[in-house]
Amino acid sequence: MYAICVVNNSNIYKLISIVMEKQKIDMFVAANKGKFAPEQILMIKHDLENMSDDSYASLQDVSFKNPSVVLIVSVLFGYIGLDRLVLHQWGKGILKLITLGFVSLWWIIDWFVIMKSTRKYNFSKYIKWKAYNV
Repeated sequence: MYAICVVNNSNIYKLISIVMEKQKIDMFVAANKGKFAPEQILMIKHDLENMSDDSYASLQDVSFKNPSVVLIVSVLFGYIGLDRLVLHQWGKGILKLITLGFVSLWWIIDWFVIMKSTRKYNFSKYIKWKAYNV
């Protein structure tokens, strides 16, 4: 006995579209996982599921800071405020420059908090992008 399977082309295209959407989401999350806090990644992933292709393409053009790179900048040049300037925190950067990182105290403290500050900066950048594009 043979079974006859009727395939509707529109159903195949929908299935392919769903698989492609999942792959795009996974690619974005993999590329940016370390740049956001875990709870932020979940929110972004949810937003990506409901995002148009044009919005997704626009999001790909947004560059987020790598917390590890900012940490290296902080260790090497944080005493002159370069780490804060990289995160567009102009006031803190200039204050660190003028005070030489509060005579190195703020510079050393930043080694432990700059990665979290970078993730916070990235998420605020995402929220600003989302306000204008979704």
